[in-house]
Amino acid sequence: ESGSNGDFINQEALDSNLNILYSNYSSGSNFIVRMYGNLTAGTVTKTNIADPSVMDAEPSALTVSPYTLDQSNLFIGLKNGKVIKIAGTTNTFPNNPVWTDITGADFVGTVSDIELGENEDKIFVTMQNYGVQNIWYSSDAGTTWEAKEGNLPDLPVKAILQNPLRTEEVIIGTELGVWRTANFFDTNPTWIQSYNGMSNVKVTDLDLRDD
Repeated sequence: ESGSNGDFINQEALDSNLNILYSNYSSGSNFIVRMYGNLTAGTVTKTNIADPSVMDAEPSALTVSPYTLDQSNLFIGLKNGKVIKIAGTTNTFPNNPVWTDITGADFVGTVSDIELGENEDKIFVTMQNYGVQNIWYSSDAGTTWEAKEGNLPDLPVKAILQNPLRTEEVIIGTELGVWRTANFFDTNPTWIQSYNGMSNVKVTDLDLRDD
């Protein structure tokens, strides 16, 4: 790419099943996600994905569902607090993907992370602002949302990760290191710092090895 689209530290997500890379490709008031297809098949295709009626701000978080193998379901968090799902993308785009706004009624801030739990219905969303609810969870594909900040201090949250073997255990990356809870599904989870030797540093991403 020779243009200056996107952010300096840019948001991207890889669908390793279909070899598609999604990237924030916004410029000014043109809010775009660019899809790079056929990454391992020779000629890379480049397709812009945009719908101003739904995606009305710049993307701040991109996540691909690992649960769909024959198509690509993309979750997009925006800088105005919106969360969007685009279902049905393939390497032959355009193919009439379905856009769905699943934003919670009380979402405020900039979306910093979107993660999925045991299936695509269980969605974790974090915000990176002060003075707002920064942790949200939906068990019904975004129809309803629960705030899960509990006793967490007023901290921007940058990332979230669920323990797949003990689903009530969740860790978050914040402006003040890593925090954890062992009762995430309670109405008011109890969060404690989880340093284990780390310093009070900003943690912007969390990931888990496949093994």
